[in-house]
Amino acid sequence: KKLEELLATGDSEANDEAIVTAAAEVANAANSTEDIVLASKSGSLEALVAACAALKQQPPLVVKLLEHVNTILGANATRELFIKAGGVHVVCGLLKEHPQELDLQQIALSTVAAACTKHENNKGAFMGANFAQLVLAALTAHGSNPAALKAACKAIVAVTKNDGVVTVSQVGSFFFSPYL
Repeated sequence: KKLEELLATGDSEANDEAIVTAAAEVANAANSTEDIVLASKSGSLEALVAACAALKQQPPLVVKLLEHVNTILGANATRELFIKAGGVHVVCGLLKEHPQELDLQQIALSTVAAACTKHENNKGAFMGANFAQLVLAALTAHGSNPAALKAACKAIVAVTKNDGVVTVSQVGSFFFSPYL
């Protein structure tokens, strides 16, 4: 609630720091998977994504916010909320708008990996948002950095790997293919 109120109050440097502090409180309150799911149901993930969008011109603050987003994305049940909150659009926008910000590129790519692990809708949404071009740009700019390379590879694997999640269309095509 506090985070949402801060987002609604407008721009100021003190307000921006308060947003990051409130985001940390939200994320730190989630000590277990159950707490993370509860935090996501209370709108915390949506508020964190909104904070990332609001502070997109301040990469150091967004890095902190995305760390909290990644904590919440650790629970599989929260990944559907990420796409609904506009997380794909926000993360791809950050990758595109800040190609030279190493820390931001790394955490944004880590967010892609967290959001796409065992979640086909997020995988499709990232691919539809030109993720392939964005990850290539990140590799071009920061490929010599081991941590950036690792984050990019994890994101690529998460987006492209068949991680055992079977979509309804796959089941349908398997069962109905003899009749087609």
